[in-house]
Amino acid sequence: MKKPYFLYIIDSGGICLFSYNFKKDIEMFQNELFSGFITAISLFSSELNQKLGYTEKQGRLPAIPLSLTFEIMISYKNPLVGVLVVLKKDIDKDMRDFLNAFLSSFIKKYEDNLVKWDGELTVFGSFKDEIEKIFKKMELYSFQIPKMKEISINKDVLNENYIALIKEIDGKKSIKEISEKMGKTVDETKTMISNLLWSELITLSEKVFDTDVFEPKRDLFYLIRTKELDPEHTSSNLSEQELLEHKLLRAIDGFKTVFNIS
Repeated sequence: MKKPYFLYIIDSGGICLFSYNFKKDIEMFQNELFSGFITAISLFSSELNQKLGYTEKQGRLPAIPLSLTFEIMISYKNPLVGVLVVLKKDIDKDMRDFLNAFLSSFIKKYEDNLVKWDGELTVFGSFKDEIEKIFKKMELYSFQIPKMKEISINKDVLNENYIALIKEIDGKKSIKEISEKMGKTVDETKTMISNLLWSELITLSEKVFDTDVFEPKRDLFYLIRTKELDPEHTSSNLSEQELLEHKLLRAIDGFKTVFNIS
């Protein structure tokens, strides 16, 4: 999972109880203005849907487009609202699970404080220590493939285990293959990978399961059509890997699962 940008926890009265900036080089939205905006638009959506005959749960706003690039993700767990500001392209099941996980953890940690809250916000400040723990608990799979980001790394701050790990990360080997090369268990390697993800030194391939079904996009049809204009010429100029990829693209029809295609 990639890091979101900003995190907010807002109470039913529209007060921001806690906020966290994952991108230290970018200034967050002002807490009071942002929480007021989220509360107002959520209330408007809820009231409108109730007038149309929908339940309160059905009327909850799950997300707000912020621009063509960013989106505001919203999760509701009485009596609080959790909010993440993220890149649209980074939204996946892991990001939604993370949003729900940190909101549930916050309520569990401060359950008594929320009931007896006297308006003092500093009581919730210690939750920043929990964010990294929750992020690193997000499940990794041994088949996922890590890839180094194109940034300079000061190896002086890394111990020999991490230096050895980075040498094995080539964008081709899976976590399981890397652990075998290093002589470590998969769990040990996952822990190290989680730390590199938190430090934003690497990215991970998407999680693909046997039951997943992929929808073909219009550009895929155009690509296949151009490849088939001269199949003999195309086949003679493609490597074995490229031919395999082309065959895979042809098999994607929006109905077959990954298991069926394989």
